[in-house]
Parts: sequence; structure tokens; C-alpha cells
Amino acid sequence: MSRITNSHLLQDSNDAAPIFSETVYRGNVTENYPVGNPVGVIVLATDPESEHSVTYFAEASDPHSAFFSVGRTNGVISLAQDVDYDPPANHREFTFRVNHTTC
Repeated sequence: MSRITNSHLLQDSNDAAPIFSETVYRGNVTENYPVGNPVGVIVLATDPESEHSVTYFAEASDPHSAFFSVGRTNGVISLAQDVDYDPPANHREFTFRVNHTTC
């Protein structure tokens, strides 16, 4: 089993920072977990200065972000590619950032 740690980086053009429901989101994925399935983690943010919806995206510069996809409108994190816990890959923990924009 692998642990997913998801932190978020906030980028916002108005005065008040968006508010995420959690500071860090965590989930677990088994090695044979099906690609495309949600991993049980949903990021959620609200922008107190905007009535528009929030859209989410993984920070592409994070090396582990390629393993996961983030639902643009619902924040659902899904497995995007197989994880391999055997050497040489030895994937055990994945950390990546999720950004958001308001539309």
C-alpha cells in the first residue's frame, strides 16, 4: 500500500486567499489499484470573494503529479497511471500540489 500526501499551493488574484477544507489531504492506494478510479481523496476550496466556481489542477512541476489526475470541477483525485512498489521504482509515498483558479 502506498500513501498519497497532497498539499496545495494557493494562487489567487483577489485579496482573500481561497480556503481549503483541509491543510493536507491523505489517501492510500494498493499496488494493483485500477487506473482511472478515484483514490478516496477530494480536495475542496472556496473563495470568499468570488461567486464563481473553483477549478482544480495538479501542479505539473511536481514529479508525482503524473500519477494522479484531479477533477477540474469536483476536486476528485484519481489514479492516472500504475504505481509500482517493487525496485527499482519503489513508489511508496507520493506528494504533489493542487492549484486552483476561480472562473
